[in-house]
Amino acid sequence: MSFLNDLPSWNPENFSKLSGQKANSVSKVVHDVPVRQNEVSISNEKKSFILRYLEKHFVTDNLEEKKSRKRSDDCSDDPSEKKVRKR
Repeated sequence: MSFLNDLPSWNPENFSKLSGQKANSVSKVVHDVPVRQNEVSISNEKKSFILRYLEKHFVTDNLEEKKSRKRSDDCSDDPSEKKVRKR
């Protein structure tokens, strides 16, 4: 094991020049970017596009369906064909 004797880790003087900072601390670089008045901020919506699309079309389809049902109910003159609504 004589080959380990000359390694720098065995000499305490090699570590005397190190500062007392932690090894995991990293210096941060700060870039100052001026803010312009004409800039527009980009914001993400919480709902995805496909979900909004489906909700919109589901609502419009249901409204059209309800209107067509109402028209068909109004056209029938026979009282036996009309549905009784619960209150």
